[in-house]
Amino acid sequence: MRRSVSVNARYGRWFVLSFSHKNVRGELYWHCKCECGTEKVVKGGCLLKGESLSCGCYWHEQITQHGMTNTPTFKSWDSMLQRCTNKNAPDYSRYGGVGVKICSRWLTSFINFYEDMGERPKGTTIDRYPNPKGNYEPDNCRWGTQEQQSRNKKNSRWLIYKGESKMLVDWACEFGIPYDLLLRRANRGLTEEQLFAPSRSRKVSRFK
Repeated sequence: MRRSVSVNARYGRWFVLSFSHKNVRGELYWHCKCECGTEKVVKGGCLLKGESLSCGCYWHEQITQHGMTNTPTFKSWDSMLQRCTNKNAPDYSRYGGVGVKICSRWLTSFINFYEDMGERPKGTTIDRYPNPKGNYEPDNCRWGTQEQQSRNKKNSRWLIYKGESKMLVDWACEFGIPYDLLLRRANRGLTEEQLFAPSRSRKVSRFK
């Protein structure tokens, strides 16, 4: 049964005063008042999912209380929020714009994120793994090096050769073939012998 927002009910720090309006997509908006006194119109879905807990005062308290605002861990969390929720963020079109979401536990609290992920090790950033196309959530994230993330972007393509299954990038390394070349061969449906044939180097003319 689909839930609906109730007038005179509390959602986080919001107190629902009255119904506001419905947009062209049928989404309902509600006139709310925050515990700090700020009044604002909030989308019903954000109230029900816990995506909007306050007018912003909750976030301000979270940031000032944990004292980690300038740490790499907090910056990774904040960048994750921006690219998934802020339509004005430079990378939004590749994340939030295509449906990549953040679990409610992390969306509403940096402390929860820190408890699940721990301190960000030097030389790493947050990496969606094992599913690079999935959401940001505890079971699908790790601190990954640039090399790990590069491999993770390619690991969705597997290839079976002589009964053994490996990632395409691993086969490329084993046979000394450029990954892009092996990928093109695989996309063309070549035989196993043709797939792993040595790449032909360009002949350099002796004449200038």
